[in-house]
Amino acid sequence: MSTTAAQLTPSATLAASNAPARQGLKAWLKTIAESYRRSMERRASVSALRGLDDRLLKDIGIDRSEITPVVYGRDVDRDRRDRR
Repeated sequence: MSTTAAQLTPSATLAASNAPARQGLKAWLKTIAESYRRSMERRASVSALRGLDDRLLKDIGIDRSEITPVVYGRDVDRDRRDRR
């Protein structure tokens, strides 16, 4: 049997064809896990900031109504301008 025929066995071909799919699945699962981790960190930050009193929030430079936009990275200054 030639080396070419040995390389084209069904099991070798199947393993080679699944390699990109496994890499894609791993990347997708890693993205999902990272997204979940960031979400949990943001929720913990919102909870911690909501636990502070208004004086401490003022020292930080945010109003109680701005906690969620600040944590999630929204433009608080734009929101302030829109309210005027």
